[in-house]
Amino acid sequence: MQIHSYQQPPIRSTSRRMWWSRLLFIVCFVMAVIGIPSSPSLPAAHAEDMPITAQLNNTHPRLLATQADFDRLRSELDSEPYQSWYQELTQKAQPVLTAPPSTYTNTPNLLPTSRTVLSRVLLLAMLYQLDEDTVYLDRAWKELEAAANFPDWNPNHFLDTAEMTHAFAIGYDWLYNHWTEAQRDTLRTAILTKGLNPGIEAYRGTATPPTYDRQGWVDTTNNWNFVCNGGLSLGALAIGDAPEARAAAEEVLREGIERLPNALERFAPDGAWDEGVSYWGYATTYLTAHLSAMQTALGNDYGLSQSPGLADTGLLPIALTGSFNQTFNFGDAESSEPNSMPQLFWLDTQYDRPEYAWWRTQRVTDNVQPNDLLWYIPNDYPGPRASNFSREQYFRNAEIATMRSAWEDPNALYVGLKGSSGNPDQSHADLDAGTFVFDALGVRWADEMGLDNYGLPGYFSYGPNGQRWTYYRKRAEGQNTFIINPDASHDQNIAVSRITTRESSPLAAYAITDLTPAYEDRANEAQRGIKLFNHRRHMLVQDEIQIDNPTDAWWFMHTRARAQVSDDGQSAMLYSGEQRVWVRILSPTDAALHILDPKPMPSSP
Repeated sequence: MQIHSYQQPPIRSTSRRMWWSRLLFIVCFVMAVIGIPSSPSLPAAHAEDMPITAQLNNTHPRLLATQADFDRLRSELDSEPYQSWYQELTQKAQPVLTAPPSTYTNTPNLLPTSRTVLSRVLLLAMLYQLDEDTVYLDRAWKELEAAANFPDWNPNHFLDTAEMTHAFAIGYDWLYNHWTEAQRDTLRTAILTKGLNPGIEAYRGTATPPTYDRQGWVDTTNNWNFVCNGGLSLGALAIGDAPEARAAAEEVLREGIERLPNALERFAPDGAWDEGVSYWGYATTYLTAHLSAMQTALGNDYGLSQSPGLADTGLLPIALTGSFNQTFNFGDAESSEPNSMPQLFWLDTQYDRPEYAWWRTQRVTDNVQPNDLLWYIPNDYPGPRASNFSREQYFRNAEIATMRSAWEDPNALYVGLKGSSGNPDQSHADLDAGTFVFDALGVRWADEMGLDNYGLPGYFSYGPNGQRWTYYRKRAEGQNTFIINPDASHDQNIAVSRITTRESSPLAAYAITDLTPAYEDRANEAQRGIKLFNHRRHMLVQDEIQIDNPTDAWWFMHTRARAQVSDDGQSAMLYSGEQRVWVRILSPTDAALHILDPKPMPSSP
């Protein structure tokens, strides 16, 4: 299969067949422009004789905010940034007011519809709380009534059910005091029958059919854990004091508290999320809503917010965003920065991390979300200089290291390096040990191709013989790394490759990853080091590979830039607009740079 998603082809350097026992690649990037600058245990309150639903705040609203919180927001609307954010929300609402309610479209699933309903209800309910204009209340009801009449919320793809339950929980709770009793009954019944009950079948293992998408998510450690448990628990917290819903809500809340740590463990010890920034945003949106709702509705999150690494996880989107707001988009992540991260405000408030709020405050303009208003606390948020924010970050277990020449400079140099190619249990992973991205002069010169079509056959078939590894973007050849003796099998091992060494000074920084596990049976040893040096104006990639037998080795870098290779193949100039970067091979002397299309090698599937 050929994939041509880039306007410009990538650069690859290929050696001839090599007969020495130690192979050294050193590639130097030089700026042509001078002067570039442990799972929580449940406390006694969760004992069988102390029902969780008995602890519910007996007033509404109680999810994420109380009436006192909304009253405070209303009093702040004349001040900035609340006034600007409120005006933006009212502008976002105008097309919603005239749009028809969502309809049941289950092709290939209901998820886009669930997300539309959720975004509309959050927006309309927030605006009604702020100015009590009944136009928002009436439009929210039309949206909810339509979705309440859907035949189901597609539990066969349980994300759809979870997100719709989230939407109904907010609509029921935030607008509770303004619904008629008949409207409340309609919403409660929908949450119970289309949300909580299918969730309980999944928890009990009685769902039909017993697929992963319907019930396998119960014990998962990926983003589905937070979304499914979070959406269901929000519904349970909304209606858990209603007599007809109390038993189901109790079971859902208990299961959520028990299951959440399965995925929370992945944040330890540094806050990493190995599915990448896009899925970090999705996962933490639901995790923070879940924890926040427990705190406001119960006054207790059962210690879940104290899980190791959770306080540090707000660093991940900051570190993995390059110098001009493109992310290090390994795996199935997208290169565009997540456009909705109000959870950074919640993480700041929860853990006193002003750098999180600084980051989100810079990005709220033209993209404000209702929860931004809820969780923003007026403060003097320091920037990186004021807080002595490090230019290097490292996330263990995910094995990601980042380096940059400066913060708040769109022309700064930035490198993201990934060591681990994951393990069979990691979702959205690629064979990408050693891959990197490189920014400078406001341009991404070394690109990651990111996600492919999720509908491709076997796209989520992981494991040593998984069909996922037959697709170019998911193989090592589709990353910015090297391959050894390419053939039709997977071109890297599914293995954890650790970042072993990191050093930093005001003028330079580097990181080294041991890639030997990724190339076992192909090389005796393999290491990659990347360094910013010479006042962090140059970048060096150094690969050291020890091989005993004759070897065919290829080095890959994907770029959108226009490239011109020298006659001897030892260097190239990359062009993007008026910016240039010079690439030179330092060693070995008989390697050469070539421009090729981004498509599988002749030996590949």
